[in-house]
Order: sequence, then C-alpha cells, then structure tokens
Amino acid sequence: MRRVIYYEFRPIPVELKYGPHKPEYVPVKQKLLLAALRERARAPYAKGEEPFVYQPDAGYAPPALGTEENCPPGVMLMRTTGKAILNYQIN
Repeated sequence: MRRVIYYEFRPIPVELKYGPHKPEYVPVKQKLLLAALRERARAPYAKGEEPFVYQPDAGYAPPALGTEENCPPGVMLMRTTGKAILNYQIN
C-alpha cells in the first residue's frame, strides 16, 4: 500500500519574492522536507527504493537536521497508521 502526502512546492527564490509566506518559513519547510525524506527512507515499505536527495541551489542550504531530530518545533510527522505523521503549525 502506498500513501501520498501532498506537499506544496515553490522554488525558494519565488517564495522569497512573492510569498505568500514569510522568509522565516523557508528553513522550517526545508527541515520538514528533510525529516519527511528520512522517515520515508527508514520505512520498511521503502526498502529497495532510491531515496530522493534534496540539493537546493547554492545559497539556500537547508538547516541541519540532527540524527534523532524529527522535525522543526511546532511540526510533527504522523504515520498513516493513526500515529502522528504531520501536524504543522508556524506562528
């Protein structure tokens, strides 16, 4: 079984120029993406897949995600089994 999480995407320069989010949102969004990619790579059903490697343009390096860090503050990944996969809120 495969579940899909719809995740908005805008190139960082577009997000910074036109919004609608504040520039502070970009690194949080990057960290969330890194956490989601790592969660996917660890999932048993993803064994054998070639994981996506996030490589933004120079100047837009994402903040580091610790080895046991799941997501930025205020963000929680939820599993589709009823255990939290994503609960996202930015103040």
